[in-house]
Amino acid sequence: MGLSCSHHDDPCAGGSCGCEGGDDCALDCVVSPCELDCTDLSNCDLACVDDCQATCEDLSNCRLDCQEDCTLVCDRLSDCDAACGPRCDYACRNVSNCDVAVGPESLVLCAQVSNCDVDCFGAACRVTCDNVGNCNVRCLDLEGNEVGGPSQEDDGTVVCG
Repeated sequence: MGLSCSHHDDPCAGGSCGCEGGDDCALDCVVSPCELDCTDLSNCDLACVDDCQATCEDLSNCRLDCQEDCTLVCDRLSDCDAACGPRCDYACRNVSNCDVAVGPESLVLCAQVSNCDVDCFGAACRVTCDNVGNCNVRCLDLEGNEVGGPSQEDDGTVVCG
């Protein structure tokens, strides 16, 4: 049986992996469910498949990739770049720049960030921007073609589809 989760070519405990302190870390998890954590680093690159929980905290830069049904969190960073498929729950807090691409039926929260750029692929994407300098939401079909602008609900939530 191969490694379910790897960190710099070393095995991690089942579907859980983490890095703390240092310069760079890359974590890759191929089992579902999976939990990945990066804390107090310069750069972190996290990748997982379905039903993943990935967190980056107190970093300079973080890259998160997940296929579907994932919870992705960036907190206290310079830059957070994330990509997730359907049913993604993404939170970006206390970050200079949040850049995320999410699939259908996803929820995005940007709070206390300078720039929040969201590409919503498919229908039923919801974006909440709280205390954000720039909140840019693009509504796209599954092929990446723009399908019109988002609408805004009474509570300020931006909705695609």
